[in-house]
Amino acid sequence: MKNEQEDKTEKRIRFVAKHYREDAIDENKAWQVFSEKKGIKQRRFTLSHYWQAIAAAILVCFALSTWYYLENVKEEWLIVVSDSGQIKKVFLPDSSMIVMAENSSIKYNLIGFKKGNRDVELKGKAFFQVKRDEDSPFSVSTAKTVVKVLGTSFQLNEKTDRTALYVSTGKVAFASIEGDEEMILTEGMSAIYTDRDGVVMEDATDKSNVLAWQTKELHFNNASLEQIVRDLSEYYGVEIVNRLDNGNKHLTASFNDLSLDETLLIINQTLDVHLVVQPAD
Repeated sequence: MKNEQEDKTEKRIRFVAKHYREDAIDENKAWQVFSEKKGIKQRRFTLSHYWQAIAAAILVCFALSTWYYLENVKEEWLIVVSDSGQIKKVFLPDSSMIVMAENSSIKYNLIGFKKGNRDVELKGKAFFQVKRDEDSPFSVSTAKTVVKVLGTSFQLNEKTDRTALYVSTGKVAFASIEGDEEMILTEGMSAIYTDRDGVVMEDATDKSNVLAWQTKELHFNNASLEQIVRDLSEYYGVEIVNRLDNGNKHLTASFNDLSLDETLLIINQTLDVHLVVQPAD
């Protein structure tokens, strides 16, 4: 009996081996046919689907965590500082550009800036070229003043006892942080805030060389000696005085990236004056 059973098994194996072809049987289709005949409910969930589900869950969690971070993290302050003798160019997230004079610093909230809160804090002197965005006004604050713009270029210069504004293009609003009425300035206009007066006032002094620290060029067109001394002192960062009072002098000349000694020598010889650097106390 045992031999007869073994013979039947062997014959079946030989039959299957003889007719077997690799990939000839679709196991999924076979299972579908069998399950339909037997009324079995199919669950088409393979190992690959399992890992796809895990990956999808991870992506959802990552997206939610990123959204939560951006919505709840309100501050990420960035501070940029320029060293002595250094002019530094900075581009903000909105493509606005800032050119910082030496010994100056700017500070802004990166998270807030990306959300449209274009607010910058300034210490020192800088030139701003602001990208226009009517939905997100741009502002620059110093210790005593605030400038608000939409899209323009201007220079703000904060010192210990005063803050000066010069508008190169466009239109800006200038006010003290104490809340006095804003002054509107347009291209070519200047204003100044002083601790002594405590208010913003228009500044009518000549601004021919207000941007000389960037261009490295000084231009004087029939300039008075008073204006020459003021512009040289601002440009070279020293206090210059005239030791020889010999009448009303005026100068028309240009100086292209010259040293202080060279500039003083030319002016003293041309005007017959004695401009010198006032020694520090």
